[in-house]
Amino acid sequence: MWNGDDQLPSGAHTEGICRDSQKTFQFLEVSAQDHPIAAHIFGKSVEAMVAAAQYIEKLNRFDWIDLNCGCPVKKSGAARRC
Repeated sequence: MWNGDDQLPSGAHTEGICRDSQKTFQFLEVSAQDHPIAAHIFGKSVEAMVAAAQYIEKLNRFDWIDLNCGCPVKKSGAARRC
């Protein structure tokens, strides 16, 4: 369970991880001092979410994986929260 002392970095898009995007991989860089830390990934494809989570697990850098499974609203904003 996440608490205020845990680190939650910017999210990495699952499609970027699956396509070997170096720009996306920048969001998965952490140091030993960053723990406890979660990998925060987001996307809407179940297959990409599973593949990205498996890739991140193999990195052995994170204490857990935080999943954001997407928002069904085409454009969300302050007035239209998911």
